[in-house]
Amino acid sequence: SSLCVKLLPEGVTTIGVTGTRGKSTTTHLIAHILGGATSQDSCSKVFLGGNVRDMATLPLLGKVRSGDIVVLELDSWQLQGFGESHISPHIAVFTTFMDDHLNYYGGDREKYFDDKANIFKFQNENDFLIFGEGLDESRLDTKSKKLKACVADVPIDWKPQIIGEHNLLNIACAVEACRALGISEEAIKAGVESFGGVEGRLQFVKEVNGVKIYNDNNATTPEATIAALTSLEKNIVLLCGGADKNIPLETVAEKINEVCKKVVLLKGSGSEKLKSLLKDFVEADSLEEAVKKAYELCAPGDNFLFSPMFASFGMFNNEYERNDLFLKIVYSVICKK
Repeated sequence: SSLCVKLLPEGVTTIGVTGTRGKSTTTHLIAHILGGATSQDSCSKVFLGGNVRDMATLPLLGKVRSGDIVVLELDSWQLQGFGESHISPHIAVFTTFMDDHLNYYGGDREKYFDDKANIFKFQNENDFLIFGEGLDESRLDTKSKKLKACVADVPIDWKPQIIGEHNLLNIACAVEACRALGISEEAIKAGVESFGGVEGRLQFVKEVNGVKIYNDNNATTPEATIAALTSLEKNIVLLCGGADKNIPLETVAEKINEVCKKVVLLKGSGSEKLKSLLKDFVEADSLEEAVKKAYELCAPGDNFLFSPMFASFGMFNNEYERNDLFLKIVYSVICKK
């Protein structure tokens, strides 16, 4: 991604989005708002890239022209490349910062933050940094204009389709980024209200026999699963589990014990750690068995939440494989019940 940004033509506006949580939803929402706002203007096109599934970034070089906008989702590994190249996007969006990938960073959250910080480190006075209200502003050392994104700044009469307090922060970040570009409030509101969300991020899949099924496959940290549990509030049967990332589990276990009717655990090193903290759970040897068990534990009016909380390695090659298999099982097995 850093090489692509370096080679883009003059006059292209780059928007980069990072954060432990929220970057995918915020990235897609920004692109959605801008796509609607520029649809009448054939001179300016919006392109999506970075850490986005099925969206390779390098091919953009043959399509992007001066005056276009490129919106990039950037994880900490991609931002290492930005640091090596000494570049940052024109508009940087930093949604949240929480413990994650500490297995990769040897338990050093400062190294993790330093990689993330490359999104704003090389900005200049004409650039913008939009940061979520939970971030410590004193750590955001940049020459650019800083704008804090606050949930309270999202107009209460707007009617977004995506649910949850965490998504309000994602909306706030996207709104501030679009305001920095001079997009009208009318166009921003239209984009926010017509955005249906991103697959695997607290995605409502289907209601089957009164049971609402949610796919939160991309929740790979305790905080992400807590956000989903908080959004759904009650009547939850949780399917979770996977590979440990060396992140404390006490807070999420407390939340699970408080709000979940039942828990079904997939196998994995993280699941083994979680077991001792849970009041009640059942285990499954495969994702198909886990989905069947979780659905059978649901009653009409319940929420079946797949929110793994851990990495996918061990049972799956990656989180995309896990996502696709979960949806396949829901549609081929559960929807036929």
